[in-house]
Amino acid sequence: MRLVAFEGGGEALEALAGRHVQVVAGDVAEVAGLLEAGRPLRVLAVLAAQRLPGRWARVPTAREQGYDIRWPILRGLYVGAGVPDELVRRWQDLMLPALSTPASVAAREPLGLQASLVSGPALELLVARQMDEYRRMARDIGLPPLPAGR
Repeated sequence: MRLVAFEGGGEALEALAGRHVQVVAGDVAEVAGLLEAGRPLRVLAVLAAQRLPGRWARVPTAREQGYDIRWPILRGLYVGAGVPDELVRRWQDLMLPALSTPASVAAREPLGLQASLVSGPALELLVARQMDEYRRMARDIGLPPLPAGR
């Protein structure tokens, strides 16, 4: 297999739809729009711990097909390390309730976006654990480690 690097998921999925590559590990939120536009794509598996809701409920997980692969994507609103705690709390006070509204839930569901409303130290711990898992997976398949600080 030959690895082809792209700048982002949209570019990779367009290459797949144009039959320039044969397989892409992409994001169902990006795939949804292409499928709705009638692009010739087929979703083989979701890389989630469980099947996704809604339109994706029929798509099996990789684990169900015998491959222990999970690749969660943490989407969110991030700020720089130097942003004062007061402003961070203000953003949290605005965003967390907004993301819990019925309209927000309804907008996420067709895209297969699962809500994980986590912030502060709990989010930092989640990101750190996920990075450790990505490093382990990279090491297991023989990729060289990233330089320190990345």
